[in-house]
Amino acid sequence: METETKDRGKTKRCLRWAAVLLLAALVMAFFFGMLPVFPLAVATGSMEPAIEIGDAVVIGRTDAEALQEGQVIAYRLDGQIVVHRITERTETALGPVFRTKGDHNNAPDLQDVTADQICGRVLLVVPKGGTASLWLRQLLQ
Repeated sequence: METETKDRGKTKRCLRWAAVLLLAALVMAFFFGMLPVFPLAVATGSMEPAIEIGDAVVIGRTDAEALQEGQVIAYRLDGQIVVHRITERTETALGPVFRTKGDHNNAPDLQDVTADQICGRVLLVVPKGGTASLWLRQLLQ
């Protein structure tokens, strides 16, 4: 009876450790962009008031064909990831092309966004969720 109780205790401990390790692996995969969603700290005020400096956004990878006007997207431009709203969608022979604009900006972005630049669509905004990341990045520069 005593041996059976010890075995149950060991099994419970092993299961707890396995759950902790699995959770840690999922968190790491999320932050390293290995899942269909990934976080991004917002460093500029171009999307204020909807998305403020220091907010974190969760980006969901998506096909450019599914994107519509009014949605907020993340795209690559000159080695940076930009988060702006789609203001116009145009169909071309090579696929959709998007005109974007930051909500706080006076004019649309100078360059249109092509499907191959798209990282994904903003699914969630976490207020001040990126503050620590921005602080650490600034500290390391």
